[in-house]
Amino acid sequence: TVLARQNPDLTALLTAPDESQPRVWTFQNLYHTSFPPPQFLLPDLLPVGLTILAGRPKIGKSWLAMQIAAAVGTGSTLFGRTAQQGTVLYLALEDTPGRIKDRGQKQGIPETATIIFHMDWAPLSRNGMVDLVMAAYSGYRLIIIDTFNRTLDNADPMDTKEMTLLFSELQRLAGQHNLAILLIDHHRKPGFYNSDLIDDIFGSTAKAGIVDAVWGLYKQRSDISAILKVTGRDICEQELNLSWDASHCLWQIQDAYESAKFEQTQRQKEILAALDDSNSLTLSDVAVKTGQNRSNCLRRLQMLVQNGEIQRSNDEGKIIYKRNARTLL
Repeated sequence: TVLARQNPDLTALLTAPDESQPRVWTFQNLYHTSFPPPQFLLPDLLPVGLTILAGRPKIGKSWLAMQIAAAVGTGSTLFGRTAQQGTVLYLALEDTPGRIKDRGQKQGIPETATIIFHMDWAPLSRNGMVDLVMAAYSGYRLIIIDTFNRTLDNADPMDTKEMTLLFSELQRLAGQHNLAILLIDHHRKPGFYNSDLIDDIFGSTAKAGIVDAVWGLYKQRSDISAILKVTGRDICEQELNLSWDASHCLWQIQDAYESAKFEQTQRQKEILAALDDSNSLTLSDVAVKTGQNRSNCLRRLQMLVQNGEIQRSNDEGKIIYKRNARTLL
């Protein structure tokens, strides 16, 4: 493994089995054994273990990562959930100290926040994994790697074997030390509508298969609104409607009214984007391309027709929809 190549002595510390639990179970054993509930640094969002936060470049992933670090480093709230307070190791591998200071001041992070920043870290394929093991023994509760690709050196993110070994060691490290490791990563494609939280992660699918949770940040370039999709082993799938607070450089949860309004507007944009890619589409085509419920999709199409955004016509017995030429100018 990666760690074995770097330091065989530390490998034993990381890979030693948990002798407190049997290795083989019957159903009867399981039913009569009490297990602790899953542990979270942010309830139902950020578990102890390995998590990916992915998104397209320059849409606000690092700003969100700073908010997560601040919540844990101060024991404050994020998106209505109170974080477990602890020391954060933040590997800001694409930033300068001045930029980190500027971001922290804009977000109002206090000087007392227990966040330690490193702007340089050895690649995980060299001594970086050993350094992470030593950091875990130092008592960090959260390690953020921003961005994950900066730690790969010559490793290929598309290589299933390499990513399986690397992610398995990171996950094991987090579990053994009861901490969370958050990897900031990229999405592989620019699409917004009909997105898939797992398939969108750049690189081998082994990455998503091993991690304990996946966060996906989706945002159109011209919008201040975004969707944060979350899923995981012990997390119910959820979508948080966010808006960008430019005055404080923070992602905020939209209130119920704004959230509902955003949902309608965003789903309409997905339909328009789908129609931009095709000359004309039927209701079924639009529903499939956008991943929307058919009845809701029909209602939104009718609203777009009324607003003059699209045309509805009969083509040999089929109802089709297409963009109005004037809306494409």
